[in-house]
Amino acid sequence: METTLAVPGDHHRYPSESMALRICISVFLLFQCSLLVAEEIRSQLVEGYYVCRIDDQLLAGTPQWSDVGSDPPLSLKNAVRLATQKLKDLRKHDTKIEWSLSGIRLKRTRPGNWYYIATFRSKLIPDPPSDAGRITRNNPYDKPRELRIPVLMNGTIPKMVEHRHSDQLLKLLNDLNL
Repeated sequence: METTLAVPGDHHRYPSESMALRICISVFLLFQCSLLVAEEIRSQLVEGYYVCRIDDQLLAGTPQWSDVGSDPPLSLKNAVRLATQKLKDLRKHDTKIEWSLSGIRLKRTRPGNWYYIATFRSKLIPDPPSDAGRITRNNPYDKPRELRIPVLMNGTIPKMVEHRHSDQLLKLLNDLNL
């Protein structure tokens, strides 16, 4: 049941205390739910894509870093080394592509929780000349791709799930030269 307060010259209805409390609780719960949503890091490649989810459960076991005037718990050098090793593990069957580090950044999820995202950019290793004496034109690897690898402050890399495109989609992408 709602009660109204009568104010001379004002015809608006004011919520009761219980209604105001319910509104405050709802806003608080919405805010809390938004903090629990996992961040998704996606990397689109020619043959599919990688997805990595960073959530509160993953970050719970990582060192906190709140004094940005000091060095982070995991050094930049170690983060690059770990991400480079993960890249080699993920792409060990790639023979047509070289990868180079194009950037690394710190990402903050909430106060005290940080992680790195290392971004690698692909570089085509050209095909040898075809029988006609020219480089083949229909190569889906000729467009640069980016692969983003997160590195948590405890030195772990979250699971990166690979989703491969179907053979029909790969053929279509190849035909469209995407």
